[in-house]
Amino acid sequence: MRDNKVKIFDTPLLAANELALRLKEAINRKDEIFNLAISGGSTPKILFNILASAEYSKSIKWENVHLWWCDERCVPPDDADSNYGMTKENLLDMVSIPQSNIHRIKGEAEPSKEAVRYAMD
Repeated sequence: MRDNKVKIFDTPLLAANELALRLKEAINRKDEIFNLAISGGSTPKILFNILASAEYSKSIKWENVHLWWCDERCVPPDDADSNYGMTKENLLDMVSIPQSNIHRIKGEAEPSKEAVRYAMD
């Protein structure tokens, strides 16, 4: 049964812990693709660090997860402002997700061409 009630948390860490638990349960519930759209910023970074922890990194079926970006800055992945770079550093380098399941926006590419490419991915 779904719990559709609005929940309010006292801190971003408490919210991220709850989301990590719910993601783990949802991903592991079935053997099928789980598409997850993510963005950058400080709150997702907290979530990524939880998901990269020993408790989660080994217990999630990462082979079923496909990551998509909601937004990206027009910078290369090694730039400090790159949402992909932040995700790679705080999550992707710590978990066993297949490279083919990572659908990043190439911030270093020409924006209008990249938008078309990403829409076709």
